[in-house]
Amino acid sequence: MYSKQSFLITAIAVVSAFFIGYAINQPHVEEQAVQLNEDSAEQKPLYWVAPMDSNFRRDQPGLSPMGMELVPVYQDSANLENQQPGTVLLTPEVTNNISVKTKPVMVKPWHNSFTSYAYFTLDEERTAHIHNRVSGWIEHLYVKAQGEAIRKGQKLYRLYSPEIAHAQEELVLALKDRDPRLILAAKAKLRALAVPESAIEQISEQQAVLSDITFYAPLSGYIENLNIRPGFFIKPETRMMSIASLDTIWLIAEVFESQLHKVSIGDSVTVKLESAPNDALSESRFNAQVDFIYPKLDAVSKFARVRIRIDNPNHSYQPNMRAKVTFAQATDSDRLVIDKSAVIRTGTMDRVVVKVGDGQYRSRIVTVGGYSDHEALILQGLVGDEEVVTSAQFLIDSQSQIGEDLVRIDDKNAAIVWVTGEVLNWMPAMNHLVVQHDAIPQWQQPAMTMDFQLAKHLDQTKLTKIFSQNDKLDQATAIRFQFSEIDGNFVISALELAIEVRHEVKH
Repeated sequence: MYSKQSFLITAIAVVSAFFIGYAINQPHVEEQAVQLNEDSAEQKPLYWVAPMDSNFRRDQPGLSPMGMELVPVYQDSANLENQQPGTVLLTPEVTNNISVKTKPVMVKPWHNSFTSYAYFTLDEERTAHIHNRVSGWIEHLYVKAQGEAIRKGQKLYRLYSPEIAHAQEELVLALKDRDPRLILAAKAKLRALAVPESAIEQISEQQAVLSDITFYAPLSGYIENLNIRPGFFIKPETRMMSIASLDTIWLIAEVFESQLHKVSIGDSVTVKLESAPNDALSESRFNAQVDFIYPKLDAVSKFARVRIRIDNPNHSYQPNMRAKVTFAQATDSDRLVIDKSAVIRTGTMDRVVVKVGDGQYRSRIVTVGGYSDHEALILQGLVGDEEVVTSAQFLIDSQSQIGEDLVRIDDKNAAIVWVTGEVLNWMPAMNHLVVQHDAIPQWQQPAMTMDFQLAKHLDQTKLTKIFSQNDKLDQATAIRFQFSEIDGNFVISALELAIEVRHEVKH
């Protein structure tokens, strides 16, 4: 009896303990289950979106109107998208499919270069137009066709002229009379009629009139124009032929009016022939200098003409050949430079797409200071340690504008304005300045004290020298600078010492 009663009490105690333990532990079990369910929910996409159009959303996988697979958007991505307006999120698969490529922002001396088309033409200072000073008949023509090569002193033609015949008779009579004054006068008359010196000597030796006179080439070159034939009657106004030398040649570059101020006489240029784009010839690429800038623009094309004189001893360059001329002027200081293909030009503003994180991109307005063949100078909008997109940037830019309306960005981010102020504090370790600047009328901004970051490309050695002098003089340093707002930070992109100093030295 005792054993049965003890067993029953023990069983009741075990069952009670089980239910009590279950009641105590039940909230913890439910909490773990809820946490597990939450973790599972975080791994599920909120929705699927088109890679190039965030407005196209579906609650299940599929294809976008462009035929691309929809991209899943998770809770973390959605939160990030809400925190950074204008940010485009691309998965590695989409990045690869649309061939997104980036290049770093470069900090280096800027070559203010531009390329113009040019053409070769004859050196007008080495071109001779052959006229005769008397009327007469061409008895014999030694040159036969246009383009024929000519050496200096080579025979060109023989001419019979009654006027020259009369002048010869005067010399012959003076020689026979042995009158020195008449002899000198007769020879001077023949020279005035452009009779060659060799013919005058022959008349003097023979004391006889020559039936016709032979004329010679004044320089080496080739026959550019030939307007006479044997038997032609000519007059002084007749241009019988033209002889052009190719030992030197002119290259005329056509420059836009807006680029003319960048060109000066003596500037170095690089010339590349269009006929040899792969530099197959040693003469296809060479350096030269600007020789002359024509004083007026072409009336039809409105181009300014720039002349480059080139030595041409081998006659490798011929008139009417085409070339590209690159005018380049290097700056002394380092500047921010990016690949030219990264710039998106709209006519009203210039933009680039900046990589702001893994798979994250955002459009940004920049101020371009100039272009070279492959690069663009950036005055505002970048800081120097970023990457810009050079391929597929138009697709990303259009998507970025959906999240952030760039059209509403005011002129403060687009215009270049020099601001004057005084440096109150400089922290080189943080690359940081505290500046009390004057009012900025263009932005309707009053004078105030602001914290600025310095762009990476600024010359730190020069800044150290400026601000160390400031410490010695115990005065505020007056500066002129340009800045822009980049991702919530005010970044100085250009800085120079102002002429005047605002505060007197403290005593």
